[in-house]
Amino acid sequence: MHQKRDSIAITSLINLTSLNLSGTQIKEIPSHITSLINLTSLNLSRTQIKEIPSHISMLINLTSLYLSGTQIKEIPSHITSLINLTSLNLSDTQIKEIPEHISKLENLTSLYLSSNQIKEIPEHIIKLENLTFLYLSENPIIFPLNVICDRGIDSIRSFFEEYNKGKKVFYEGKVILIGNGRVGKTCLTKRIMNKGFNPEEITTHETEIHSYDNGLLHI
Repeated sequence: MHQKRDSIAITSLINLTSLNLSGTQIKEIPSHITSLINLTSLNLSRTQIKEIPSHISMLINLTSLYLSGTQIKEIPSHITSLINLTSLNLSDTQIKEIPEHISKLENLTSLYLSSNQIKEIPEHIIKLENLTFLYLSENPIIFPLNVICDRGIDSIRSFFEEYNKGKKVFYEGKVILIGNGRVGKTCLTKRIMNKGFNPEEITTHETEIHSYDNGLLHI
């Protein structure tokens, strides 16, 4: 009862510009939060929130929204109503994909999506022309390759620019193993190629060349 009265009391602070409730036991974003019409920063990180409700779209003056460490599974379309949003932190949540409607957040400069379950970075991410910082570490990304994503949004933009020109992008690498005899070079080579270990492997007396293609990287 006291918690409910306190939450309603907060909404009477109509001139409030920053609200930090991170690390609390909050399970949802209440509808009466929309009374805080001057709110520019809302921090709900490390709470028990599972979704971003539609009424949050009423907070049109928000520039920063922090929801990292929550149980959110998707980025809803109504978040695009936050037209003044410049920073969105959804790191360490349960997000699996970056929806196309996120490209409507035209003023977004920083997007934090680290430690999620994202496997593919879609091309529409480059429509965010003002995006300067894109954090994608600790995701099981398979396209584009992590070496591209780790370099940030400019690298991703360059990748899709070349991709759309019709140029074929080659992911090819060469590995040369040099060492004394009987130290395991052949066994290591087979391990890289996902082949089984043979404790009775015959010593290699000459140069061997192997080719391996895992569908993404050709060695």
